Amino acid sequence: MKSILLKSGVFCMLLLLAVFPVIFAQPAAQDSYRVLIDPAHGGSDPGVSLSGKPVEKDITLALALSLKKYLEGGDRRINVQLTRSGDKTLSIADRRNMIKKFKADLMVSLHVNAGFGPDASGYEISLPGLKHLGAADGEDIVKNMEKTKYANDSIRLAQMIRKNLEIIFPRKGRGMREIPVPILEGLTVPSVCVEIGFLTNKEDKTMLQDKDVRKDIVRAVGRGICDYFNL
Repeated sequence: MKSILLKSGVFCMLLLLAVFPVIFAQPAAQDSYRVLIDPAHGGSDPGVSLSGKPVEKDITLALALSLKKYLEGGDRRINVQLTRSGDKTLSIADRRNMIKKFKADLMVSLHVNAGFGPDASGYEISLPGLKHLGAADGEDIVKNMEKTKYANDSIRLAQMIRKNLEIIFPRKGRGMREIPVPILEGLTVPSVCVEIGFLTNKEDKTMLQDKDVRKDIVRAVGRGICDYFNL
């Protein structure tokens, strides 16, 4: 998925950290945690699909299934739900409804990147930020603070995942980007979109087809989620 870095978004994220340091604190401990993992695309929507295999929808599903197993096997307090567990067509609305129905404590949408030329590689993390959560001047101050908290929590989640993915993709992190991503817009839970590697890059494509590398990616994202919950 092609992304455009918005400088204003970066400024907005920094401003949130400066103005609301208390809101950015670690979440309080809970008896259980609900995690929704969204393997992007599926069914009639293949996602990034170059000549031959692999196809984005297959990679994201394989990673999501492994991530569910990793998280639930590591801590019994974590309950994981997938937006799809097979090759199923789902709309953005379907996925967003699952977030509300499952009452998730956080949501991670898994994607594979493409474009920017054959040399583009590595991972990047997209998040809605305050602007795309819909905060507005003149809005009720409590609602604005709630939206600010969700934005800050999403930033913290992105930071935890980025820290762990850096081990798998050293010096290939493409940063955290505040951009409009349909599945993330207006959510009231911490949520990020993780683009893991480029199918248009020869080295990344080889890595994404390697079972051992996939296990490392799953551990990195899973560890990031656990770090967010301070588990």
